[in-house]
Parts: sequence; C-alpha cells; structure tokens
Amino acid sequence: MHWVLGLAFVAVYFLFPNDAFAIMAVTPFVDLAGGCAKIVRQLSDLTKQNTPFNLGRKTGILDALLDPSNGGIKLDLNNTQAGKKYVKTKVHYKTRIKPCEWLTDSSVPSICTEGAEPVESSVDVTINKHFSSPVRSFSNSDMVNICQDTQQFIQEYLLNDMRAGREKIAEYLLAQADGAIGRARHQNGDPDNIPGGHKTKKLLTTSTDTGAQTPLFANYADILLDYQYAQLGGVPMLIGDGVLQKFFMLSKYSAANAPGVAYDSAIAEAGAAFYLDQATSQILGNNKFLSVAPNALHLLWFNENTNINIDSPTRRQIVVQDPMYPALKWDLDFEYTCDKVWSYKVSAWADLFQAIRSDAFGTDFSPQNACEDELAGMTGVFGFVATQS
Repeated sequence: MHWVLGLAFVAVYFLFPNDAFAIMAVTPFVDLAGGCAKIVRQLSDLTKQNTPFNLGRKTGILDALLDPSNGGIKLDLNNTQAGKKYVKTKVHYKTRIKPCEWLTDSSVPSICTEGAEPVESSVDVTINKHFSSPVRSFSNSDMVNICQDTQQFIQEYLLNDMRAGREKIAEYLLAQADGAIGRARHQNGDPDNIPGGHKTKKLLTTSTDTGAQTPLFANYADILLDYQYAQLGGVPMLIGDGVLQKFFMLSKYSAANAPGVAYDSAIAEAGAAFYLDQATSQILGNNKFLSVAPNALHLLWFNENTNINIDSPTRRQIVVQDPMYPALKWDLDFEYTCDKVWSYKVSAWADLFQAIRSDAFGTDFSPQNACEDELAGMTGVFGFVATQS
C-alpha cells in the first residue's frame, strides 16, 4: 500500500510539488524489512555528487536549440494529426531574388509586359521520431519491501531515465544537424565546401621549445569571417567538443552552456556562442564540429499524453516537466496490472527542422552560371574539423 502511494507521489510531485511533500509528511515510510535502514546503504550516501545516476554529459545541441537566441521549441509550427502518432504541417518559402535578375537600359521592360510568376516552394514539417525508455516493472512485493523513499525512486529511476532520454535525443539531433550542412563559401578564397563537407581548421599548435599548446586565433577568426561572408546575422553557435573545447579553455573563453555563465558574457570576447556537447566527436567524427546560424535549426517536440491525460489511482498517462530543461516535457505512463505488477515508461516525440532550405537561394551554384545567387546551397549550417599539432 505504501508503494501504491509512492507511485501516486511520482505524478503528484511533478504536478503539485508542495502537495507531494505534504503527502510524504502524513504517510511516513514504514520499514517493513525490520532493520532495513541499518543494513542497507545507498550508493548515493557514499559517492555524494558523483553518484552514477547524477552524472550526465553536456548536451550542447539541446542547449543551443533551446537558447532564447534560437527561438526555443517550435510548437507553434505543429498541427496534430489523427491518431496522435506524428505532428505535421507545411511551410512555404520563396527563392531569394538575385541581383543578376535586374535589367538595365534597353532591356528594361514595360509594365504592360507580362512577367513570370514567382515560384513558391514548400516543405513538410513532420515529427515522426519516437523516443522511449524501456518499460520498467516492479512486482508488488518488491514495491512494498524496497528500502528507499519515494524521492529516491524519482531520482534513481524517473530522473535517471529523463537524463538518458535527453542524451539519446541529443545524439539524434547532432546527426540531423550534420545532415543539414550546406555549401560554404570562404572569405579567404579557399575552394567552397560542398554540402555536407567539413573544412579543416588548425586551432592549436605546440611549441617546439616548451611543449606547451597555444591557440591559433587567426585560424579561429576565419570561422567567424566565413560566417559573416555568408551574410548571416547574429553570431554563430559552435557545437562541439575535443580540440574546439580545449581551444576555448586555453583562450579563456567561456562556453555558453557553462554553469553560471550568461549568454552575453560568453560571446563578448569569443565572437561566437560555444556549446559543449560531449557526444559530438562520437556522432559526427573525431573533432568535427558545427557552426550554426541562430534560427537555422529548430527543435520540434510533441507529447501524446497532452490529449490523453488519464490520471487514476492505478493508471496514469500524463505529461511531466523535465527538471533540467523546463521547456521540455515527457509523457509519463505507469500502470498497475492484473498480475500485481507496477510498470512505467518515459517517452516523447522529437525532431529537427531545417528552416533555411538548401534551395532557398537557388539550386545551381556552378561557376559557369552567370546568373546565380552567390549563396546558392547555403543552409546556415557549416561543418568544420578542428586539428592540433
């Protein structure tokens, strides 16, 4: 009975935290195993802040996408379809007008001359990627006799699953962002990067005299200048790890997602917002990183349980808030079955939307085409490889 109340607390904790602790006060944990508290020690008592379920890697791609400078989650794009299995809407856009389309002198037409109708393109915005924890089940006897309180259950299972879910989704988003890399022109005259390409930049060098590594600011400046050369506004969001992270550390620049660092302070000297994501090299390749224009990529998120919201003593299908990222919410499902088993899972639908399409500036960027936009193929997402010596 106490664990029935305990699981009820899980839902109450997220929806009415003050009431949840009131419940704990009036229903104290009963040590049904006798001297349980004296016999069993929780690992968290010994490891303190280094408890395994409290550890987690930096998910810079989520920090960047959820930063206010990037507009947050684009729920306003979404339109629920029948069955609530995915979210889909359509976005329309037109190709940018090119200077070479303008006419001069004798070629200037009369307004009575019928012109070509501008071509409109469209793209479907669809969330069809579903993420979920495994179903975790507890027998009723285990639930009654387990030697921990309800808050410990939330930390070791529910919050732990959310942490793992964030990291899993971040890996997917990194791969999607890498696939959105477009053509890149370079202000120093280097050959253009093809869509999907990564330009190599040496950011650290080692002194032959002292063996100390120092940052190469001139090469880093090329990254910022390439961004400006693409005519983009704001500052680039750099998402990566490895050599890029060490460059920022040796340069005494702050990561935009470092604890206690304000966004404006982080970019004041660096000229860019660096978001550490410790899975970047794992997903993209060793020391590869992304340079992304604000609002070029958007996180799409959908919760099925928003429209279900079943909340009974033995069955719950509700939405709970993520404690680390308040903008994110999770579907929480748990149920007491006929076999006297408690089961729960945490899930969400998520995807990435590329706002600057690869044909937004035209589709032909070959040198022999005299009337083509210089930004043809540019998507606001650029790939780099950071090297050192």
